[in-house]
This record gives sequence, C-alpha cells and structure tokens, in this order.
Amino acid sequence: MGEVYKAHDSRLDRIVALKILPPGGDRARFEIEARALAALNHPNIVAIHDVGENYIVSELVDGAPLPVPTGSAKRLLDLAVQIADGLSAAHSSGILHRDLKPSNILVTRDGRAKILDFGLAKVLPPTNQDADTRTIVETAPGVVLGTVAYMSPEQARGADLDARSDQFSLGLILYEMVTGKRAFERQTAAETLVAIIREEPEPLSPGLLRSSAGSSNGCSRKIRRSDTLPHATSIWNFVRCATTSPKSPLRARRLRRERPGNAA
Repeated sequence: MGEVYKAHDSRLDRIVALKILPPGGDRARFEIEARALAALNHPNIVAIHDVGENYIVSELVDGAPLPVPTGSAKRLLDLAVQIADGLSAAHSSGILHRDLKPSNILVTRDGRAKILDFGLAKVLPPTNQDADTRTIVETAPGVVLGTVAYMSPEQARGADLDARSDQFSLGLILYEMVTGKRAFERQTAAETLVAIIREEPEPLSPGLLRSSAGSSNGCSRKIRRSDTLPHATSIWNFVRCATTSPKSPLRARRLRRERPGNAA
C-alpha cells in the first residue's frame, strides 16, 4: 500500500519511517491506514507522527523480525502477551488489522513487540452509524484481502470479519513461533486456503515447549461464531491463560497486570 523509506525529520531532528503513496496507488485504502494509526496510541503498535495527502510519517522501529521459532517458552509467552495487548487496543478502537503475520511484527532491542503495517486495516463504524456511511469502510462481500498463510477461515471465504479473525491469525503466529513452521502451508495458495477452511493444524508434540503448547493449539482452532463474543480483550485473556498457569515462567509478572478492558 506504499513505499517505505528511512528519513530524517529536520524539524525535530529524529529518524523516522516515511511511507509514500505511489502514483496510481489506492488513496482510499491509504487514508484508512492513516486514520487507523492516528486512532491508536499503544506501546505495542507503531506510533504515527504526521500524515499528509500522500504520506504517513511514523516511528522507525529499531528492531528485528519476530523470531520464528522463538526458542524459550518464557520469551514466546512474553511476546505473545505484548502482541495480544496491541491487538486488544486496536480492537477496542474498532480497528481490525486483517494482515497480522510475523513480518508485520518487529521486536525492538529491549524486547518490545511492535505491530506494523495497517495497510489492510478495516475501521469498524459506530453501531449507530447509518448504512450509507458504513459502506465507505467495508470491503465488498467475497473480496479476499490479507496474506494467505495467516488468514482466518472467514477471511479465506471473503466473509464478514470481526476481532476473532485477528485472533485466529495470532494463533497461527503462535503456532509458528513454537514449531518453526506454518500451520497450514501447502504447495499452492489455493490448497492453503482450502486447508485453512476445512482442516486442523498438526498437533504439537507433547515435549515441545510444554508450557505454551496448550495455548497455541487452542488459539489455532477454527473460529465458530457461536463459541465466543468478538470482545476486544478476548485475545489478551486467551493468551493470559498460558502466562497465569502455575507452571508458567511469567505467572508472577502477568498477575500484576491489569486487563486492558479495565484499564480505563
């Protein structure tokens, strides 16, 4: 949705990331990304500094891609909770990411996860907004957007989405962080889409990061609309199950944190 450059902000003397909309680019989608980022202020989401008609200036994240596989269970769970915190904040603001994947998450030198690239974000309208206005931010039925390997079943079918779609993508990321391989990778994109819709991921081996296996297996299950409500804090609560287990290396640390939905 644009070309990103490392740039120098001469006014404030700082290095920033500059995203430019190329000629002929999707201006409507670019504006949605700008509005989505402007509405968010969270330590686990890239911060926006300025926006113009064809550019977005944001913080330049000095970090490395999300490690896959992650290695230690402690680090995996710490990063998982941070990513879930950021997604929860986005969902609380009525924003779906729709393209969550390891390459859209960077980890800074001090271990902070940062969610990037809201280029495919969907800004949900207020419930009292009229239908004519609502169509401006909705994707046409049957249109598939996102990265195939990390889509939810609903996303693969081009169906309406809510926060649970991002939850499913997070589950796929956790699975890959544990195993080092994608849950539904097949030889072609079409086969991968069919697997996401119809199949289950290969179960984790019992001895593989025992403290996080249950969380990853459960989070990667198919989304059934009757199972859970699309609540913004449900991702955080789900991952917290692993971190508050008596055997979890993060139990004491996580019990001292407030649930995002009760922070205000």
